[in-house]
Amino acid sequence: MLVLCWVKAFRTKRLPRIGIFYNEVFPNLVHLANPSLACSPTSYIPSSIYKNSLLFQNPDRLSGNNLIYGRHNGVEQGFSWLHAEYRTKENVNGEIITKWHDIFKGIFFYADFNKDFHGTILVVPDKQQSFLGQTTGRIIQKISWRGPGKMAVMENTEFEKRFAVFATDQIEARYVLTPQIMQNFVSLAHADFIDELSISFHCSKMFIAFHTRKSPFLYSGQDLTEHFVYEMYRKILFFTSIADKMQLDVRIWTKY
Repeated sequence: MLVLCWVKAFRTKRLPRIGIFYNEVFPNLVHLANPSLACSPTSYIPSSIYKNSLLFQNPDRLSGNNLIYGRHNGVEQGFSWLHAEYRTKENVNGEIITKWHDIFKGIFFYADFNKDFHGTILVVPDKQQSFLGQTTGRIIQKISWRGPGKMAVMENTEFEKRFAVFATDQIEARYVLTPQIMQNFVSLAHADFIDELSISFHCSKMFIAFHTRKSPFLYSGQDLTEHFVYEMYRKILFFTSIADKMQLDVRIWTKY
């Protein structure tokens, strides 16, 4: 009923639709998904959090929107659409041309569980293994890896097919990446609007980079239908529930 009221009210307004959607409808959907969280349509995850994840190179340009943030059940969390790019310059017939290249494009999520990790754990898409086969892919990844830590083999077949794990502390990696946590990541990767995941545990935070072709929160001014509003709510709920799902298994981290 609430969704239907929004749709009817939206159709009667003459102001620009996009502005109405992000200033009125979108915040209400966020509140419905999690009343503890707030949103800022024109803000995005700051560069300090992006860099602290250690997932990607430092960008020359960072942009984004639709920041959702706050504290729920004692966990500070936030996520937004984020686009990180690096710049190159080329000399073309005596003229210097600037080109921009994608580093990351998608939803960038972080949660602070107030558990300081001893080291760094990176969970990256296992592209080489899926393309070349498991054994050959592992050899190439060991040779080419230049990030922190060494490869860790995890005991979850589906997880291993999707991800490669690198950790500076192998014992800690096994405490943090519990069977339930690994299964949670596999479930997140199955979402129909997600291409792949990159994950890290560093300092006291968990970072998840959801690679997507376009923002799950994109609205371009089309007619607002109940189906569209429901799908938007479903995607918001997907991200706002991540910290709670992970927190169910976080208690085991205190053992190390």
